[in-house]
Amino acid sequence: MEKHQPATEVQDTAPTTEPVAESAAEKQMASPPEEPVTSEGLALRSQEAYQRLTMLGVTAFFIVVLIYNLFAKQVQYDLYAVGLGYIAVESMMRYKLFGEKKKLPVSVVAMVGALLSLAVHISLTFRK
Repeated sequence: MEKHQPATEVQDTAPTTEPVAESAAEKQMASPPEEPVTSEGLALRSQEAYQRLTMLGVTAFFIVVLIYNLFAKQVQYDLYAVGLGYIAVESMMRYKLFGEKKKLPVSVVAMVGALLSLAVHISLTFRK
């Protein structure tokens, strides 16, 4: 019985240094197609933009009233409690829903401020 040994050929595996010319059409075909923009995607983006603008608007209004109260030498702890409470809840929801870790300390500080402001407001109300 004869044993056949397969012929081994040495192949040149060195990479070629010849530049490969790709046209823009070839590059576009090679890249994965982008997902089409759906109405649900637009609605989600719009809702996120709406929420961010709402948060920015409420915070800006709160700061304006805060500055006015500072110059008018008026103290309204109920306003502070509501404003800081809103910031605390908004930040906590962003942390829980989207995992934005930088929102957790903001939420904790704002909630402590809101509770302290509410406590001072209640104590001042009962003094009268």
